[in-house]
Order: sequence, then structure tokens, then C-alpha cells
Amino acid sequence: MIVNLSRLGKSGTGMWQYSIKFLTALREIADVDAIICSKVHADYFEKLGYAVVTVPNIVSNTSKTSRLRPLVWYVYSYWLALRVLIKFGNKKLVCTTHHTIPLLRNQTITVHDIRPFYYPDSFIQKVYFRFLLKMSVKRCKHVLTVSYTVKDSIAKTYNVDSEKISVIYNSVNKSDFIQKKEKENYFLAVGASWPHKNIHSFIKNKKVWSDSYNLIIVCGRTDYAMSLQQMV
Repeated sequence: MIVNLSRLGKSGTGMWQYSIKFLTALREIADVDAIICSKVHADYFEKLGYAVVTVPNIVSNTSKTSRLRPLVWYVYSYWLALRVLIKFGNKKLVCTTHHTIPLLRNQTITVHDIRPFYYPDSFIQKVYFRFLLKMSVKRCKHVLTVSYTVKDSIAKTYNVDSEKISVIYNSVNKSDFIQKKEKENYFLAVGASWPHKNIHSFIKNKKVWSDSYNLIIVCGRTDYAMSLQQMV
């Protein structure tokens, strides 16, 4: 089995955590022949004992919306497809993001949400979620997602059999957290890097909760995150 992490962005993001924990669990039940990843992550996966196929860093995702990288990825993906076919043939391929490698039929992708179908960040993203992802979902062997709500949305929006979609929840490892003895009331907002998370509306209504609760926001350093910081 090949695991495609070629569009995985920098470490520490929610997508990174999902992918690493997914990979750890997968390794316990299946043989992983190779990892496809950007050059910046190659050393990390090699130290874990994986064979690595690298792609240029420019094709991976960033925390900021890019209109260039999706186009670079689209063009490069055909060259990547040939590399994979020559080296691994028709081996099963699974991707922890929603990006497929063209020409390869025996692959599974992960669709974390379809928010950009309705609220895209760019015209390119709109085209991708409206047309290209729809075709990918129909062509892939299987689709993974993170909740039954998203599963139902994918099945309805793209008109695919729900039996083709399986749910793998985001995992939590208790050892990743420091246990705090003091009891405090607070709200924790994780991954509030983009406006569609709607944390700004929650802050605007702080008069409802601020007397009894504190708010902790954990997210990337995006423009939206900076605007939230100014609000509080």
C-alpha cells in the first residue's frame, strides 16, 4: 500500500495530526510500501522507517490560501502518476487529503469536509469542489471522511452511494495533553484559522458567556486568527 501525503502542509496542523495518527494506525494492520511526501517532510518519515517518494515543496499546502499551488499540483500530478505506476504498478493507494493522483484507479481519498463546495475561498477552489472532486469521488475505490454528517453531505452532494464512504474519526491521544489540576470554566476553540469556523460570531456574543467562562483559541497564524486576536 502507498500512502499519499504529497499535499500535506507543515507539521502541527490538524491535517498533519490526522495524517500521522492515521498512518500509525494503518501500519498496525497493513504493510506500507512507501510514503509520498514533500521534500521538507522526507527526513521525518525516513526516520520512522518508511520508504519515501518525494515531491517538490511547492505542491504541498500552506496555511494561507494560494491560487498558484493548486495549479502547480494539477500539472505535476500527471508526472507523479507515471512515477508511481512505473515503481509500484497498480498497488493500493490511500490519501489523507482529498487530492487524487490521475490515471490511478486503485486509490482511496479522504474528504474532510465540503465547505468549499458552498463557500469557496477562490474560483479555483470552487471549480475543484464543484467538478473535479465530484469526478474523483465517483472514480475512487473508496472515500474516507471524519464524521457521519460529512459522509451524508458527500453522498447527497455528489450523488454517490453512502456505502462507498467510511468514517474514521479524528483521534485523540491523552498523552499529548498536560493534565491541569486547577478547575476552570473555559471554551476551547481548536483550528479556528478560517472565517467559516465562525469564531468571530462567538466572540461578538461574549456578553452571554464572558462572566463565567474564558476562551482559549488554538490555531494557525492566519489573517483571520490575527483579527480574532484584535477582537479579544
